[in-house]
Amino acid sequence: MMGYSVFKPGIDTKQKIHLEAEELAYVLTGSGKLTVGPELVQFSAGDSLYIPPGVPHGVRNDGSDDVAMVFFFSSPEYPKTIDA
Repeated sequence: MMGYSVFKPGIDTKQKIHLEAEELAYVLTGSGKLTVGPELVQFSAGDSLYIPPGVPHGVRNDGSDDVAMVFFFSSPEYPKTIDA
């Protein structure tokens, strides 16, 4: 499954957990941080982000530009997801 998301400046999404699917995201524009549990992973345009199944994660856009990403799951539909 493939999708597209835009994260406006100042957004800090709640962490989610995809129970049975891995996720790969490609950052098209902007920069920010992937929140992974208590850790922060810096990203910018051109980076790829891999998230294994069962890992809590969210997106923080602490920059001044929109962050646009395409994302892919290892499942044919949006996977079962819970709040972290």
